[in-house]
Amino acid sequence: SAGHWATAAAVLGNDLLLSAQGALVHRENRWASLSIAACKTSLGERCNSPSSHGPRAAPYLEEAAPAELRAAMEAPQRVYDALDARNYKAALKLCDKNAKKNPVLAALRCLTLQRMRRLSEAAEACNELVTKGYTDENVLAPLTMCLNALNRDGEATTLWAHAYQQKPADASLGRRVCAAHARQQDWPHVRSVAAALYKSTKDVSYLRRFAAAALVEATATPAPPTKLLTLKLGDKMLERCIDESGGYGRGSAEDVGRCID
Repeated sequence: SAGHWATAAAVLGNDLLLSAQGALVHRENRWASLSIAACKTSLGERCNSPSSHGPRAAPYLEEAAPAELRAAMEAPQRVYDALDARNYKAALKLCDKNAKKNPVLAALRCLTLQRMRRLSEAAEACNELVTKGYTDENVLAPLTMCLNALNRDGEATTLWAHAYQQKPADASLGRRVCAAHARQQDWPHVRSVAAALYKSTKDVSYLRRFAAAALVEATATPAPPTKLLTLKLGDKMLERCIDESGGYGRGSAEDVGRCID
């Protein structure tokens, strides 16, 4: 109903809606900085998590001694710091040192070359990695950032989708797939992945993603032939989200403000 969709503007969150407003937003400098910050945060969380250490940290580190493992974990952080400072020569030097042994550094090398505007070299470096079948988010994040900047969004989406297919219990990868499909404005696939994430986690935020994707898809121009059905599905998911969140009265002003921001 119209009332439900009016409420959606205040409760859905803005990640999918922003993607709909501008598919090229990822090429802006601000997005580039935010993307690097997000990668650094993800890297830090995974490196500091007990489950990320030891032989299960990543297949390419299975034989690493403790000191080598620590160095392998710290090196990407130093590259991100150099990229933040726009010290691309230093970043490239750090990548080149161990890129053949550490695919995170190999992926960061792709991104560094792209930032240096050495686009043909960046493309060639990406070509060497896209067929490897990596599922480690720390590898895929910088690699797909580079692919997106090179207008190879489809390949980036394929990489995330493959990783999620291999690790369906990894909600973080599922969110990456949602974002990748949203970048390409592929709203049916966003809805599909969001539904799968909700089913596996029971997290109502994925119902909001489903509803947001349905709203954007149904209000596109030209209107899709399934507009009414899509609106009904989105409306149903939004109602369910509100019910499972405790009803309209449970949302605080802070919650609404965070969604609007």
